[in-house]
Amino acid sequence: DVGAGGGAGWEGDGGGRRRSSGGSGVGGGSGAVASASGDEAERRYEVHLPPDLWSRRFDEKFFNVTIPAHELRHDAGGSAFRVFLVTVRCGKEERVVPRRYSEFDQLADALADARLPNGRRVVVPALPRKTWSLGSYAKDDAFLEERREGLETFIVRLLSGKGAPQLPVVREFLRIDADGGGGGGGSS
Repeated sequence: DVGAGGGAGWEGDGGGRRRSSGGSGVGGGSGAVASASGDEAERRYEVHLPPDLWSRRFDEKFFNVTIPAHELRHDAGGSAFRVFLVTVRCGKEERVVPRRYSEFDQLADALADARLPNGRRVVVPALPRKTWSLGSYAKDDAFLEERREGLETFIVRLLSGKGAPQLPVVREFLRIDADGGGGGGGSS
C-alpha cells in the first residue's frame, strides 16, 4: 500500500504533521488546515515548482516538495527503521509526510503501470541504489545522505513531468487531497 505511514503518527493526521506560519494563508495561525471547496479545492497543488523557484508568496495552485532530513524510528517490536521526511509546501502551509524507502519503491512500481490523462506512460525517474548490507546501511551517514539526496531528486524529477502532480497515486503518496487539499489523513 503506497499510502502506508511507516511509523508513529504526529498531531492526529495519520502520520503527516503540519504547521502554519500564520497570516492570512491556508491554515491561519492555529496550525489547522482550512478545508477548501469547489473550484478552490480543484486549484490547489496543481503546479510543482522546484526548490530554487518556489516562494511562499505563490498561491495554492503552486507547491514544492523537498526531503530535507531523515529520522530513525522504532516499530512496536523495537526494530529500527529510517523514514525520510517529505516536506510539502503550499503558500504558508507546510506539512511533513514521513516515508520509508520501500514506499518510494512502491510508488515507482505503481507509476510504471500508470497512464497520464493523454494516454502516455509516466516517465519514472531512477531511485537511488538499494543496499542489502547487514544492517550497517541504516547507520552510515554518508549512505543516508546519498539516499536522501537521491530520493529528493526522484520526487522533484517526477513532479516536474507534465501531468504527474495530478496522478492519484502521487497525490496519495504526498497526502495532498486527504483533507480538502493540503494532505494529512492518508491511508495506513
